[in-house]
Amino acid sequence: MRVLIIDPVLEHGLQIAQRLDRDGHEVVYCSVWASDSGSPYADALGRGFRFVSAPQAWTDYIDWADVATITGCEHRGFISDFLRKAGVPVAGPGKIAARLELDRRLGRDAFREMGLDPPVSRTFFGAGEMAVFLEEHPGRYVLKLDQTARDVSETVVGADPDGRDLLEIARRLGRQLRFAEGRLCFYLEDQLCGDEVGVTGWFNGEHVIGELLVGYEGNAGYSYDCRIPASALVRVSGLEDVLRRCEYQGPFDINGFLTSSGQYRPVEWTMRWGNALSEFFCHATPDLGTLIHAAATCGDVPIVHDHVRSNVTAIVPALTPEEGPDVRDVVMPHEEALPVVRAGASFWAEFPTNGGSGWMTLPVYGLQEYRVASYVGTGRDLQDALSKVSALTKEIWVTGARIPIDEIEEELSPRMQRVFSKVTGT
Repeated sequence: MRVLIIDPVLEHGLQIAQRLDRDGHEVVYCSVWASDSGSPYADALGRGFRFVSAPQAWTDYIDWADVATITGCEHRGFISDFLRKAGVPVAGPGKIAARLELDRRLGRDAFREMGLDPPVSRTFFGAGEMAVFLEEHPGRYVLKLDQTARDVSETVVGADPDGRDLLEIARRLGRQLRFAEGRLCFYLEDQLCGDEVGVTGWFNGEHVIGELLVGYEGNAGYSYDCRIPASALVRVSGLEDVLRRCEYQGPFDINGFLTSSGQYRPVEWTMRWGNALSEFFCHATPDLGTLIHAAATCGDVPIVHDHVRSNVTAIVPALTPEEGPDVRDVVMPHEEALPVVRAGASFWAEFPTNGGSGWMTLPVYGLQEYRVASYVGTGRDLQDALSKVSALTKEIWVTGARIPIDEIEEELSPRMQRVFSKVTGT
């Protein structure tokens, strides 16, 4: 299969290209950033698949591609719509779907149509107006901006009970964004109490492919608990109605909180490839190319391996020092039997560990830009999955890396246990 990847952010789709190449698909990976002859990416990414770095280079591959995927919705879905009109199936956001992420008010309305209850949110059309509200109504809030301003600020969760931290941020944004006063939306949401939980899936334009998955993101890593029926958190028929009307096809995430009363309350959409989502599916799906093609053509295929279903998958980053190389060497047992592919900036390998399957990705020695390698393990619970990760790291020689397994277990384990017991009643 010939797959065209259009990447609005240089290197964000790298692991997608690597996985597709490893599965035997032809891949052209186009960055819409201008070419940079001095960039190590340009030299490193050409092995295993074609890498093109030019803003409009993807247009040269319209007649070549069997299917296309786009890693983000920074172009408001115009590229997706253009490709579809040219006859190329696309797994990625269209113009209407991109608005679900870019216009937070529209996203909240979509949640309500699904029968979900998002938090109370207040909309301001200027940072000064928002600062006045914070002065008059002190409290803990979550500050968000339209994603057209993501370079200025990401989502900020207030920690001060009187809201003084967000008030200072509002005043700073008022100075930074004076040019956009009255034209840029700011949102203050009530903070939710409970366990943060994500619902992930794939939509093919007509219905959800396979099953929805439950994910947890933490400071040190993230996990997917495939034992939990995500349909207990999100009504699938309501979700399909919204995505069908929005003409969305591709992967998606819903981030939300499971409250102490057992109610799932969503906070935002991610209608594109995200970091956790792409890491998981680049490791856990039987064939990423057939999954992308199914999402783009109203098809239906398994989205995860059988050994992943009804288990927990832990994805653990290896944190490396800024001044040194990430990996000095790779030492693996039975190397002659391993399908190892060097595709630019990473190694890929699949091999059995502790009687099960494990995936690993490792950066190549010398590419200083790559600071994190992800180790993935699947087991009957989080502790078992993390033990698989530990086994993987012991089979690999990593220089100066810290594998934060203890931090993940400390942060995610109690959260996962609470959510599991609430949803399953055990």
